[in-house]
Amino acid sequence: MQQVCGEHGITTLDDFIESCRLFAVEKTINIAVLGRFKAGKSTFLNHILGRPLLPVGVIPVTSVVTEIQWGPRERAVVQFTDGREEESDLALLPKFTSESQNPGNALGVTLVRVEFPGMERYRGIRFVDTPGLESVFEHNTDASLDWLPNVGLALVAVGVDPPLSQHDISLIRKLSRYTPNISLLLTKVDTLSGDERIQVQDFVQRQLGRYWKEAVPVFPYSVKPGFEHLRAELDASLISQVRAGLGDQWAIILAHKLESLVSECAGFLGVALKAAEVADSERDALRRKILGDKESLADTRLALKLIVRHAAGGTRTGLEALLRPEESPVKQRLHAALREELPHWMRSLALATDSFEEWMRVQLRNEMAELSVKHHRQFLAPVASVSRQLSQTLQDFRNRLSDRVLETLGVPLRTTEMELRTEEPKSPDVRVGKIFDRNWELLSWLIPMFLVGGLVERHFHAKIDSLVFTNLSRLVSQWEEVVNSAMFSLEKRQEFMREINGGVRTISATRPPTVAEFLEEVYLPFYLGKWKESTAGTSENRIRHHIGKDLGCQRLTNLTLAKLQQYLEKKAASGLSFSVVDHLRWDLSSMFEMAVSEKVITVNPTASLYTPKTAKRNESPVMSADQVELAIGAVEDREKVILRLAIFAGMRPGELLAIKREDVNVDASVIKIRQRVYRGKFASPKNGLVREVAVPPSTATLLRQWMETAVESNPESFVFAGETGQPLWRSSLLEDYIKARLAPLGLGWVNFQVMRRTHASLGHQAKVDPKVSADQRGHGIGVAIDVYTKSTMKDRASAVKRIENSVVRKSHKAARGS
Repeated sequence: MQQVCGEHGITTLDDFIESCRLFAVEKTINIAVLGRFKAGKSTFLNHILGRPLLPVGVIPVTSVVTEIQWGPRERAVVQFTDGREEESDLALLPKFTSESQNPGNALGVTLVRVEFPGMERYRGIRFVDTPGLESVFEHNTDASLDWLPNVGLALVAVGVDPPLSQHDISLIRKLSRYTPNISLLLTKVDTLSGDERIQVQDFVQRQLGRYWKEAVPVFPYSVKPGFEHLRAELDASLISQVRAGLGDQWAIILAHKLESLVSECAGFLGVALKAAEVADSERDALRRKILGDKESLADTRLALKLIVRHAAGGTRTGLEALLRPEESPVKQRLHAALREELPHWMRSLALATDSFEEWMRVQLRNEMAELSVKHHRQFLAPVASVSRQLSQTLQDFRNRLSDRVLETLGVPLRTTEMELRTEEPKSPDVRVGKIFDRNWELLSWLIPMFLVGGLVERHFHAKIDSLVFTNLSRLVSQWEEVVNSAMFSLEKRQEFMREINGGVRTISATRPPTVAEFLEEVYLPFYLGKWKESTAGTSENRIRHHIGKDLGCQRLTNLTLAKLQQYLEKKAASGLSFSVVDHLRWDLSSMFEMAVSEKVITVNPTASLYTPKTAKRNESPVMSADQVELAIGAVEDREKVILRLAIFAGMRPGELLAIKREDVNVDASVIKIRQRVYRGKFASPKNGLVREVAVPPSTATLLRQWMETAVESNPESFVFAGETGQPLWRSSLLEDYIKARLAPLGLGWVNFQVMRRTHASLGHQAKVDPKVSADQRGHGIGVAIDVYTKSTMKDRASAVKRIENSVVRKSHKAARGS
């Protein structure tokens, strides 16, 4: 089966084939407990196993798939993403598997296997605890869904509130691909009365009956005393039967997996066979009839994009409406709590200030966290709505494709229900800031508290009102950012593009695609979702204008190393710069590498491509010290600060324009880079790393003055904003406000790249440590030296003089000595 799929480029089934192979070799049945977070999966397994092995809690806890089986001694074997295995004591299990001790799976754990002698009665069975689905932590959902093909017997855990959701139905449908043995575990039934329990169980079974003709068994369960009979019923009806007939159960599950695999493979092959019967001269017409024209595919992608953009536009309004009623209750709770705490702080003004600041930070963090938990589902409603719309649009596309294939070729194209996973946000931090405008607490030894206690208390209460308002606004902004980011990432997800492209490639699988087809249907849709905005703008245009235009009609299989190298030589001879030709070489390598990974072609011919020496190299100019002074003196106040930050502090333009007032420390000597902006769209900093940059004293003074006179006092205000309050656009800033002033001085060639090189080169001339200079600019030391630092002729003359002197002086000393 693997060979057949490989020959026909059916990459969709790779994971399924591998899971079948492992199941056939291992002959152990995995009883996996799956479901939404906080459905009681870990608690259930601890109860079944008779010991508290797995961590449990009131928030999402499990972050890593944990397998539990018989072993001659107690141990946990931890497997890591880098291939390592580490043996650990069972008491240390939460260190690897819990979200609190291994947040975001920072340790890179792929799986933990627990063994202990107490599993003797379950030999041949492996219990599997999986991270909760729909958790706020996306990696938890990913870990569970990635593990699904390995399931043998599935227990879908569903709490009684709510008793069943579409996500549960979708999970059961996914599981039915891998196993015929699926049961529903109805947990926490101790919270219901006897009549309520019967009603809920009947409701669940009726809903399941709407989707599956064969009944899905439902087992009510509770770990509380008085419900031991439920455990006995589960064991007698399910686990004991599996244990008694392991061989038969294993054979049934393997047969089911193979039947599903063969059926899916046959569907793809049926389409390929029918398409292969059509003559080459008719195949393009056939393909157009089935898929429609390119505009149709573009319309599908555009529709998905518009869904996301429309939803993102209303995010902030919706969040504000949710949180506005919470402001008054939060203030009332904090005012009441302050009246209880304040008497303990009144020994001095310094103590009162420090205590209030720390207390306020803790209280705000707790309040904001509680609001995040309380409104979590409502905050994420836009993401869920977009996910459903995207899934439905994508499914409609697949269904239309299947109908056209059936009409044209007489065979159906197998379609499955699409579900797109979302990246959900984490809770935000809070800001307190300075309690007093001046450091009055330093004079506390002069100021008796009995005289100013009333003033201090009123000030603290007023501070509560302003801080609650500010942090609720921050909460809205931070959730707006992460919710919109989740929706935008959903729009760009690899799975989405693969589903559209997969349907397209199925029809073309009988012949190698042209470069144009591969670019439009596979390569560009994928990378346009991956590239940042600025990269997409330049790369897409370069690829379409050169590779698409020049090589579009060529078949991928016809492009050999020699032909591709001749192409680069031709582009270099046409006068293109070394940089553009080098980028084209990289584009070709990337395109063919993807074609190999997608099994469109078998060999990548670009491994030995090189950029021709004949490609002309453009100069990389830098500014001299005199030119820097001339430029700074020629521009207005705002641009003076921007030029200084770019040249003296080495900041990128996207970082500069995204600075908010809260990112600048009190004396403006340090700026925290939290984000960047390009054409009004925000993203995380370069390389995803938040960093701090130092600001030299005179520049810090000018920055402080600018903020005091021209920037709103709101911490969220952008330091370099346009008339709308949003960041300036880089191109407008450079052309309209900087180059317009510099061009008459003969400095019209200065841009932000020149400023960045100038920072590196000035630092080199000033003998600044290259590592310090690179850290300031936010990139590696190799890039700092090779790309940005340009030595002057004066530097080189001084260097060769030192080299010469090191030899000549030694020879003169030797001659005098003799």
